[in-house]
Amino acid sequence: LDATCSMSEMLEEAKKTVGMMFDRATEIIHEEIKSDNDFFEMQFVVFRNYNCPPAQLLESSKWESNPQALREFLSRARPSGGWQNEAVEVALWHANQEEHVKRL
Repeated sequence: LDATCSMSEMLEEAKKTVGMMFDRATEIIHEEIKSDNDFFEMQFVVFRNYNCPPAQLLESSKWESNPQALREFLSRARPSGGWQNEAVEVALWHANQEEHVKRL
């Protein structure tokens, strides 16, 4: 998720829709994959601009099967940084490091 200052409203909307995302993913698993398995996990990652402190450049949750745990992670995510290059490639690098994740 883009947690730069210019995207603060979108970040707030994402915080509100975590449960809806889990519900929709469950529907898709049942309808499209024809599986009764309700167990899946999501991870959220927030990135900011390069002018942020290094510890804030990229923050990630644990892989979670509980939407409330992700809500708690997102509740701590605050928009920061701006007017410089965004660290989107750092977020993409992080995603590529998640090799252990089982794909559907």
